[in-house]
Amino acid sequence: MASVILTGASGFLGAHYLKHTVRHHPDWTVVAQVRTTPLGFEHPRVRPLTCDLTWQGAARVLADLKADVVVHMAAAIMEDDARQINTAMMRNVIEACRTSGAPLVYISSSQVHFTRLNGYAQSKIDDEQAIRDSGLPHVILRPAAPYGPLLPDHHPAREQSMHVLARFVSRMLAVPVIGNGRYTRQPVLVDDFNAAISHFVAGERYPNAAFDIGGPRAFTMDQIIDVLCGIAGKKVVKVHLPKQLFILASHVVKTFHADLLGTIDCDEEVDSAPLLGELGREGFTPFEHGAACLFY
Repeated sequence: MASVILTGASGFLGAHYLKHTVRHHPDWTVVAQVRTTPLGFEHPRVRPLTCDLTWQGAARVLADLKADVVVHMAAAIMEDDARQINTAMMRNVIEACRTSGAPLVYISSSQVHFTRLNGYAQSKIDDEQAIRDSGLPHVILRPAAPYGPLLPDHHPAREQSMHVLARFVSRMLAVPVIGNGRYTRQPVLVDDFNAAISHFVAGERYPNAAFDIGGPRAFTMDQIIDVLCGIAGKKVVKVHLPKQLFILASHVVKTFHADLLGTIDCDEEVDSAPLLGELGREGFTPFEHGAACLFY
């Protein structure tokens, strides 16, 4: 049996991983941490925990749970002070692991490889270094453009970008595209990502290493829209709009954030080969096959 603390359980990745553990690991128990957003999910082996991880007492709260492992997914993304928030959370999570002796699975981001860094990506670089400096047994996973189906009982504070694109493709004749649409993403299906996390937790294997995880190939944003159109049996017009227009709109539209938009046209291409070797797999789900789940 494994007892897991999962931080950020109400986020997109957190909600999917929570359901993955319940479905595939019937001998695991999970403490599902949220800050304010209701978990929206009940199960006998899931214990909700409402706790602000930036709070000074959060380290003691987590340590007293005496979990076998902490899976740290919680992250500020669209806040202006995301770097400071994430640093504070990381400090408390590391202290909790150090006190309780629990190893750490940290969910970083492929954005650490961007040629230009926003505050969120810089916080991930900071967090990775803090983990390495801590000496804790750990593994770091960097997902690239994760996607998966909507969960009917999940009401996230922030809508996932692939869901927005799929909705535009299914309902509209024209789809707005930020910039020239030639920047790349390498989408990874949440099922593949969840299986990778559970590989390390189930095997109690923490190699003190970082692994990138993306789909088999990178797509330009225009190609991603083309794939979604093919699945939906639709044709749409791509309307390329200047990035600066969206940055200006971010001052009044909460869907956008100026700092994130500033790096949106960076290419994202990762090497999943080291992780595939660790997992004993030949590859991950191609986006052309997996993206059908976005229309369920």
